[in-house]
Order: sequence, then structure tokens, then C-alpha cells
Amino acid sequence: MNLMNIHKSLRSLRRVLRRSGGFTLIELMVTIMVVGLVAAGILAVYTSSAKTFADQDNRIKSQDSGRAAMDAVSEYIREGTSSASNLTSVSDAIAYAQPQELVMYANVDTDNTTEKVRFYVSGSSLMLQKADPIMTTNPPSYPTTYATNGTLVLTGLTNGATPIFTYFAYNGSTDTLVQLTNPTTAADLASIVVVDVELQVNEKTGLSKNGVKLHTRIQIRQRYPYGL
Repeated sequence: MNLMNIHKSLRSLRRVLRRSGGFTLIELMVTIMVVGLVAAGILAVYTSSAKTFADQDNRIKSQDSGRAAMDAVSEYIREGTSSASNLTSVSDAIAYAQPQELVMYANVDTDNTTEKVRFYVSGSSLMLQKADPIMTTNPPSYPTTYATNGTLVLTGLTNGATPIFTYFAYNGSTDTLVQLTNPTTAADLASIVVVDVELQVNEKTGLSKNGVKLHTRIQIRQRYPYGL
């Protein structure tokens, strides 16, 4: 084989090696960029899906806890009755009625005595306190303080300035319910026959921008259009 043929063979080999020897630097950079874009797209889809799942999971949990709290509050209000110390024919079932706090009397543990029950807001929690009547006095009385610091009814409460409790009296002349904006007098408290309850719940605000809202209307069983 002469030098000319060897030179031709080497050039042919170099061409084959260039075609099959791998990527050039530009091809490698383009490939990396394409792979990066695809990975970024996959990550975005995954992140969005994970966030949506967490949001829905938080909403379900908030709804479940809100319903449980609403059931408890409704049961207590529905069972409202005169206090153990009441000696009149007019029910004093409601002792204090404000948008974020309700104090009332109800037999909540079926022991034939009427407990004093207080619902109130502490931070983002709805709390419950109860006090048993002092039956050794005549008439029975209630302690000035509650036996416990409060039992958790609901956490993740986001009502803010929105009232939890709204109170209504019955207008016999028009056969309608009338909202009481600030029932503080004994007559106003005695006239309450219906309580609206609204609970706005978002247990984990970092996972969900919006929580859930539950609303119900409760008629006190022992209240009639013109009183007890």
C-alpha cells in the first residue's frame, strides 16, 4: 500500500469517527437545555398536583371538623332551658348573647340538673366551658368561675369579625323572625327563640387560601313564639 492510499484511508476513518464518535459541544448543550426544560415542566406539573391534593385534603379535614363542631354547638343550643335557679315562668335559657360568645343553660349530661354552658373564641379556636349548679343552696346557684379552662370544640376558626352567633326573636304581629343586634337586656335575652351559627374553618391556611363555611339555624326547643 502506497502513501497515497494510506492517506485516503486515514481521511475515511476520521470521517467515520466524526459521524459515530458522539456529540459535539453544541449538540451536548442543546440536549442539556431540552432535558432541563422537560424536567422543569414535569416538576411544575408535580408541584401543582401536590399543592392541589394538599389543598383538597385540608378542605376535607376542615369540613369534617367544622361539621363535628356544628353538631355539638347545635345540640347544646337546641337543649337550652331555664337555669336551675330560675323561679319565674319566663325562661332564662340565654344568659349572655354576643357575636363571638354565648352563655346559656342546658342539661347537657342528662343528670337532671341544668349546667351553665359557655361558648367563646380564643385565638383561632372555639372553646367550651361548663359549670354545674350548686344544689346545696336554695334556690340553686352557679359558681362565678368555670371548673375548667375550656374544652376545644374547633380549631382553625377564621370567622374574624364575622359573627359566629346571630340571635332572633319572634314578632307575633307579623309572624316573622326579627334579628336582635345587641341583646343585652333581660327582656331581649328572654325573647331569643332562634340562633344562627356560622363557622368558617381553615385548619391550615398555608395549604389552602380559602377554607369552608358552614351555617345552620337552630330553634331552642323550649322557646315558643311568645316565650316559654
